[in-house]
Amino acid sequence: MQNQFNRLQDAVSAYWYDEDTYVKSLARSHTLRRDLLKELIPVLNLPAGSSGVDMGCGIGLATSIMSICRPDLTITGVDVSDKFIRISQKISNDLTGTGQIRFQQGSALDCGLGDGAADWLFSMDCVGFSPGLGRQAIDEARRVLAGNGQVILAAWSSQMILPGYPMLEARLNASKQGIAPFEETADPSDHFMRIRQVLSQAGFSQIRTRTVVQDITGPLDKPMRLAMQDLIRMRWPRNPDHLLRDDQDLFQELIDDTSSRYILNDPYYQGFFTYTVVTARK
Repeated sequence: MQNQFNRLQDAVSAYWYDEDTYVKSLARSHTLRRDLLKELIPVLNLPAGSSGVDMGCGIGLATSIMSICRPDLTITGVDVSDKFIRISQKISNDLTGTGQIRFQQGSALDCGLGDGAADWLFSMDCVGFSPGLGRQAIDEARRVLAGNGQVILAAWSSQMILPGYPMLEARLNASKQGIAPFEETADPSDHFMRIRQVLSQAGFSQIRTRTVVQDITGPLDKPMRLAMQDLIRMRWPRNPDHLLRDDQDLFQELIDDTSSRYILNDPYYQGFFTYTVVTARK
């Protein structure tokens, strides 16, 4: 199994410097999510030999990890981007000894699968999390699930990645980019942490929630350093003009890789992030 994860890492690394910013971000984030998914997948207790969907699969990294961990599964990765689907197929072709994987273009609102086609549906940072993918996407998930099928929704829910600077990190989080993809003017019921109510209203039962933590500790190797650089860029504005000048200057020092205070250079670096996972039965 470890050999398969190494092959996956090699395949993903080809996109670390991709000219497409989104592809590059997805490829680099693999290092962050990989170990969390490796721990999460076994405890989902997906039925042996079952068929499932990875909705909003991106470039297929969660799909591939799931297939390595559970080679008995048949998984269909679905994403709206044709480019992502092509990259997903290329990455999965580099793997051997995994479960049956296929990818197809479709959206979380119309995935292109038949009624009751899947025993389970997994979605990471997509259904219930991305803007516009609330109740309608939940209804689509319910449609493609077989009787008693399981929906598994996972979403990034918090992070602490500026150790030693809690006030600065709190102020950065209190920004438009810091609360993304949620918006300040959005209906509170559209926030992922309110998804249990949406699932219940859509007819799901046995709704369960758990939050999983992934630690990040120094010294950081190259893949983790790239992942963390990209995470900081994604979570907070590069020039946070909502901060006081002193805080802006401090933030720039901490994220500048030429600075003596560059936080990712600390061999004793310590941070974490969390994913909240909600499961339910049709």
